[in-house]
Amino acid sequence: MTEGASPSSERADYLRRFRLWVVVALALVFLTVAYSMVYDSLIGRITPTIAAREGTLEKFVPLKAVVIRDEKLVTASSSGTFNIVAPEGARVAKGEVIARIGGLTEVASSEGSKEDSGLLTALLELEKAEARESEAKSFLAAKQAELKLYEAKEDVKGAARVKTQVDDADDALAAAVLERQAAGKAYEERLALSKSAPSSARVTTDPGGLRMRSERPAVISYSWDGLEDTLSPSNPELLDLPYSVAAKAAKAARSQGDEVMAGDVAFREISSISTDFLLYAAGVDPEILKAGAVQKVRFTRLSSEKVTVKVKSSKVDKSGFVVAHMSLDRYVSSMTSMRAVDVELLLESHSGLIIPARAITTGEGKSFVHVLRRDRFVLIEVEVLGIVNGEAAVRSDQLKQGDKVKYDG
Repeated sequence: MTEGASPSSERADYLRRFRLWVVVALALVFLTVAYSMVYDSLIGRITPTIAAREGTLEKFVPLKAVVIRDEKLVTASSSGTFNIVAPEGARVAKGEVIARIGGLTEVASSEGSKEDSGLLTALLELEKAEARESEAKSFLAAKQAELKLYEAKEDVKGAARVKTQVDDADDALAAAVLERQAAGKAYEERLALSKSAPSSARVTTDPGGLRMRSERPAVISYSWDGLEDTLSPSNPELLDLPYSVAAKAAKAARSQGDEVMAGDVAFREISSISTDFLLYAAGVDPEILKAGAVQKVRFTRLSSEKVTVKVKSSKVDKSGFVVAHMSLDRYVSSMTSMRAVDVELLLESHSGLIIPARAITTGEGKSFVHVLRRDRFVLIEVEVLGIVNGEAAVRSDQLKQGDKVKYDG
């Protein structure tokens, strides 16, 4: 008791301090309860989470490749003006008219006859229409065969996509047939007029000139690079060729109206059965490129579509560098004049629930993630299938698509 203070004032002071401590204690209890309630309701908001999604992680390695083809250069058997019948990239059957030497240009200029010129023009258009109809037939047949493959595999999505292409190809063939019929009628009319004209105005030579026909079913091209024999699947030294061989490719082409000599290259025939290439790989496990292996690749200059290819043969040097002859079982027309191409080889593919790799914790040889369950995080075990570029594909009976997973965002 302090000197001069009355007992009543001291008691009052004690009661004030007591009431203050009671208020503070109650406030702390209230704040603790409130914090617990707010934390439970906001935990999924104040803590970084991400929804697990179903998907596939893929890892590609960029590599170099050289296109190889089963192709043949066809030379002119006589000299004269070169007239194209089958368009660039046309698929033709054996014996189809590809081009003519002489005819339209030479006869029209020497005779000066409008009737003759019209007849030869009509014949040229008829031959072109026949080539387009044949190409449309071949394309339709190829798509119908592809559709059967998808149906046999019971691939509903793939079959639906190819069915649309089949319908489009069928319409294209119908249009090509009408075009050929119209061209045939125009030619018959011109031919009838020519026969009824005075003898001095009639065609005195074969109106079609010298016809050059395909020697096998093929895709036709009027360009070549001089590597047709070197980069041929039948070359026994194919796997010994360096990637630099592509630098030796030249640029040569045949155009409408060219004057050709006997023995000059007229056009190129390419087998349309497959698309082959040599893959040059460093730092890749040779086992995945051994003969008979099936892999997925994509050609970066063409599209991001993955295609299935088969390794026909391969060779590994002492340093582990691999050269592999790979084949795609369909012809890619956009690669008709390509040699050097960029290829991406699929090394890994993991399908599952996709989450950030940093969301995974490990312990005792197991992997776990924290999943939000009723306003609190629960630790569940997952199986890590693979990690690519900071994302992980996982599998767990306790984790489903849409679940919120904690991670250190």
